[in-house]
Amino acid sequence: MSVTAEIPAGTARIPTRTWIGLAALVITFFAYTTLEVWISPALPVIQEQLNASDASIALVFAAMLVCAAVSTTLAGRLGDVYGLRPVLLAVLAVLSAGIALAAAATSIQVLALGQALQGVGMGSVPLSVAILRGMFPPSRVTSAIGIFVSASAVGSVLGFVLPGHVLDVLSYRWLFLLPLFTIVLATLVAWRCLPATPPKGARRRVDWLGAVGLTLGLTVLLFAVMLSPALGWLSVKTLALYGLALAVLCAWTLIEARSREPLIALGLLRQRSVWINGLVSFTIGFGIFASMTLVPLLAARPRSGGIGFDAGTTEVGLLLLPLGVAGALIGPLIGYLDRRMGARAIVRLGMAALTLGLFGLVFLHTEKWHIVLGVTVSGSGIYLALTALINLITCSVAEEDVGFAAGLPLTARSIGGALGAQVCASVLASKTPHGTDNALELGYTISFATATAVAFGGLMLSLALPAARRKQ
Repeated sequence: MSVTAEIPAGTARIPTRTWIGLAALVITFFAYTTLEVWISPALPVIQEQLNASDASIALVFAAMLVCAAVSTTLAGRLGDVYGLRPVLLAVLAVLSAGIALAAAATSIQVLALGQALQGVGMGSVPLSVAILRGMFPPSRVTSAIGIFVSASAVGSVLGFVLPGHVLDVLSYRWLFLLPLFTIVLATLVAWRCLPATPPKGARRRVDWLGAVGLTLGLTVLLFAVMLSPALGWLSVKTLALYGLALAVLCAWTLIEARSREPLIALGLLRQRSVWINGLVSFTIGFGIFASMTLVPLLAARPRSGGIGFDAGTTEVGLLLLPLGVAGALIGPLIGYLDRRMGARAIVRLGMAALTLGLFGLVFLHTEKWHIVLGVTVSGSGIYLALTALINLITCSVAEEDVGFAAGLPLTARSIGGALGAQVCASVLASKTPHGTDNALELGYTISFATATAVAFGGLMLSLALPAARRKQ
């Protein structure tokens, strides 16, 4: 069975319209991830233009991260109930509105609202994955999803390389407008080329009470993670936030257990193919954001004590460029590897590469080639494992749950990423001598070692993943 229109497994020739639809989804995801990343190097300019404080500028990231984590879960379920294509187009419309609002913002509060709406755009990812499963025959699905996921690798790295060049000749508002034009054009193409996607399964309504409960629980949890370094990881306020998040999520579980048509069937979360997938995705997120936090800080650090490269924004992006290149090269090969090895083996290979790359950076981080090598190996592992995890989980659930299932690895990755970035920031802060802004080498060593340990935990968990099997 397929998520959308049925396509025979043996179809020899895929229509041009299908390839154009794939291109539209890939370009949209590429533009979104580029936008997501390249705001970071431009924050000093934005902060000056909007006269914002250091505390208020944090809203820009917090709003987007929270909405992205929630949207990847809810958008997939909405697609399962109302149809994937109409929900995708609605999500892309919200994304476009958020980008336009951020581009026109005259205050940090309006910019944060625009970023929150942009976070909703992350819901387009599980919807796109579910649509691709119906557009392509089984022999091509894995390759199509691999190409789609690799767009995020290229977009993320270009997001570090390009902002400096754009800001040299244009206002920072063009950092929003350029992706906006691209996304609007790609959305119009998607509207014309993507197939109709009627709802699958018996569900005909959304459990909005469950949606509110899950949104509140994830929001409190993410804010607890983000505020932990400032409040203290074991402070009363921090523990109270984690306790509140736990209480809300427990209450949400009780609501779902009693609902006739729950937002998420709890039996689904008890499946080994689902909860292990989520935990492994969490460790991938931890590793991704740990690297994206540590490498730029290490590269930009003034050379002293044998570490640091005193690199500018563009040079930092070039050091991360192998991450995008690895993702772009691996994406089209996923289908071939899946046929030869199987998705479980790909996940394990990817987790092994991620662990090895991070482990190398524990001991080798004093030369630029050390960073390039570590980023290349770990980046290859990230995109191998993440793509295979998405394929595994969407092949292991019923048709009516495919949209939600495609979003679970991304939600888990977002939570793991938030924790990874904050843990590494806290370690570096604890190893920064008083009166300076530069952490000691020991801080980077401990941070890379922590990320390695988490990735190794993900590798061990991946050994327990069951084989993919579509439930009918």
